[in-house]
Amino acid sequence: MLRIIGGKAQSLSFNGYANSGAFSASYSFGGMSLGEVASDRLIVVCVANHSVNVPGRVTAMSVAGVSATRQGGAGPNPYSSIWSASVPTGTSGTISLSLADKGTDMTIAVYSVYGLFSTTAYHVTTTHQIIGTGQLNLSVPNRGMAIVIAVQDSSVGGAKGVTWTYPELELNPSGDLINAAGSVNTASRAGLPETPIFTVQATPASGDITMVSTTWR
Repeated sequence: MLRIIGGKAQSLSFNGYANSGAFSASYSFGGMSLGEVASDRLIVVCVANHSVNVPGRVTAMSVAGVSATRQGGAGPNPYSSIWSASVPTGTSGTISLSLADKGTDMTIAVYSVYGLFSTTAYHVTTTHQIIGTGQLNLSVPNRGMAIVIAVQDSSVGGAKGVTWTYPELELNPSGDLINAAGSVNTASRAGLPETPIFTVQATPASGDITMVSTTWR
C-alpha cells in the first residue's frame, strides 16, 4: 500500500537533464521541467562537474527561485552532489548553481519526488574511488526513496562508461548524459528488516569514480 500525503501517492519521476561545457563559477539552466505540481513535491537535483582549480564544487543552488539544500557530495574530479528543494508550484523553472571556483562540464539530472513522510534526508552516503569499482551501502526504509549518482572522471559532459550493479534495489537510470538513478522501495520484502541495507556498485570504464546517494522516507 502506497503512502499518500498531500493528495498524491508516493512516487518518483525523472524530469530530464542538462549540460554546459562552459568554464565558469556559475551556471543557469532555464526552462527545466519540474514535473507534476503538488503541495508535497520535492525537487531533487543530481550534479556532476569538473574543476580546474580545486575546490570547484557546487556551493549553492536554487530551483525556480527556491534555495536548495545540499544533501551530500564527494570529489574531487569528478565532483558530484545531490541537492533538494521543496517547490510545490510551477511545471518548469530555472536551476542556478554557484561554485567555489571555476569549473567545467556541469551536468545536472532533475527528479520530482512525492508523498514523502519527511523531506529531510534519511540517509546520505558518499565515496570517491581512485581507480576501480565504487560501492555505497544505502539504508532504504520500506516505502522509502533512493537516488544515486555515479560519475567517472571522463564521463562528465556526456560521455558514457559507468556500469551499474544493484542486485536488490531496483534503480531506474535517468539517461546516458548523466549516470543517476532513482528507486521507490514500495514493497515490504519478506525477511528483510524495516530499514534494509542495499549495496549499489558502479564501475568506470577508466579513471576515478565518485558516487553519492540520498534516501528518504
